[in-house]
Amino acid sequence: SNSVASFFRRSTGRKIAEFVSKHLFPSEFCLHTLALCRWFNDAYLAVEENGPGGEFITQLGRTDYRNVFMRDESETKFVSRKTMKPGWWSNRETKRLLLADYRDALKDGRFINPCHESLDECLQYVHQPNQTVEHDGSRGGEDPTSTGENHGDRVISDSLAWRAACDLAKRELEKKPQKPAMPPNSFGGRWEAHLARRRNQPYRWGSFGLAR
Repeated sequence: SNSVASFFRRSTGRKIAEFVSKHLFPSEFCLHTLALCRWFNDAYLAVEENGPGGEFITQLGRTDYRNVFMRDESETKFVSRKTMKPGWWSNRETKRLLLADYRDALKDGRFINPCHESLDECLQYVHQPNQTVEHDGSRGGEDPTSTGENHGDRVISDSLAWRAACDLAKRELEKKPQKPAMPPNSFGGRWEAHLARRRNQPYRWGSFGLAR
């Protein structure tokens, strides 16, 4: 099946590039992807760790690239801390949540996807009776005889690009807000300027008197 890397620009909400290959080993695909990440201003990289993704992450660890998505302790908790494990892990629940978020982003226009192949693959994902969401190769695509989780790779890649964008937005919201500057002519502004001048003045020894 395909190995896919999708590139999403947060400022425009648009997918701007895609790299697809069936002929590269995961370690080789990692190096090609990192070259593209460097070209796109050290892009924030989110990787699916399952299957070949483990080899990708092993190769990633041999490089100095560290602008990488770290897994949350839980995808379902309202507040969850980051772990030290790189990559997103797919299971029945996390995959359903990932695809649902991506579906909503497409519907609302927050993710603009100009790739026809990617959008066609979206139509090949179906809800199963066991409440999972799986790729159904019988609905068409590059390999109509294939079914299962090893296909529909463009959709997973696009979904991870959106997941990475949401993760960056969340990190920015969690940053402590900067204290607003005092108006320069207010009492507080003049007091801060006075303290700054005192801090910048060299210390001078004074005279001391002693009394018995």
